[in-house]
Amino acid sequence: MPRTTNKKQSTISNENDIEPINRLKKDIAERIRRARRARDYTVQYVADSIDISREALNQIERGKNHVNAVTLYKLATRLNCPLTTFFPEVDGDFALGPKGRTLITEADPGSLEWIEDMFKKEKEK
Repeated sequence: MPRTTNKKQSTISNENDIEPINRLKKDIAERIRRARRARDYTVQYVADSIDISREALNQIERGKNHVNAVTLYKLATRLNCPLTTFFPEVDGDFALGPKGRTLITEADPGSLEWIEDMFKKEKEK
């Protein structure tokens, strides 16, 4: 008789949690596309210059694939723009809600303070 294993269920507990993530992914994708087009670069040129496939960049620009921090950094460098170009403005001093703050603090107690300091420094600029 074959053994079965219990796979860990997704940490997303509610279908409503998925929609804001998808909107953010699409927003970041559109910002990447706009930055590339503003420089009149082709998808192929940018993809080659950051060592990803043309198809991967197409998927990122359409919001079909998540983009990791390293790829975002490479894109910002190639497109000669601040990394923040790819992210929407956040209202208020700090965007994390209580649940996010708790999760961050549990993972690394000093990180929340560091993040809050970074937001303050960025806002002061």
